[in-house]
Amino acid sequence: MRYRLLVSSCIALLTLLGGCALSPQLVTVQPLVDVAAAPVGRGRMLGLDVVDTRAQPEFGTRGGVYATATVGPHNDVAAAVRRALAERLSAARFVVTPPQAAAPVGLRVEIIRIAYQTGGSPVVGEVRASAQVRAIVRNGAYTFTGDYTANSARQVVGPPGAAENEKIINEIVSQSLQHMLSDRKLLEALGR
Repeated sequence: MRYRLLVSSCIALLTLLGGCALSPQLVTVQPLVDVAAAPVGRGRMLGLDVVDTRAQPEFGTRGGVYATATVGPHNDVAAAVRRALAERLSAARFVVTPPQAAAPVGLRVEIIRIAYQTGGSPVVGEVRASAQVRAIVRNGAYTFTGDYTANSARQVVGPPGAAENEKIINEIVSQSLQHMLSDRKLLEALGR
């Protein structure tokens, strides 16, 4: 009898918490690109441009009753991605410059998608996240374009807090950039 009462109370509490309104969260985007850098740059200048082409600044919603429980960026996403890429490309022996400089090689990275979605009701049971970036290399008359994605899904009990959501978002953004810088065709286009 006591066990049933305890289980019923826990279920009722989780149901109540899952149905409550959740407040918006802002997360700091700080991708880490952990890819071995082949020295394809050979000291050449590389004009790096990163553009956030997403239609909405928010990544998605956290669940709960209202659609106002968004997860969005606390900082400039394009600037954070540019910093991470510039560090890795410098390690590949490029002299990374702004895109306006007369660099012989140009790399434009478009942030196409960063998505965050919860599922399960009334208590959040799963968090899905995805990211997509597009790289456009211009090296003399040669151009190369590639799309790179990352996806994740994890089971959760209750809606994740800001620190966990920040980790989820940064993992998928980092993975999409790592896929990009691991692409042999992209590296060949940059090093021609």
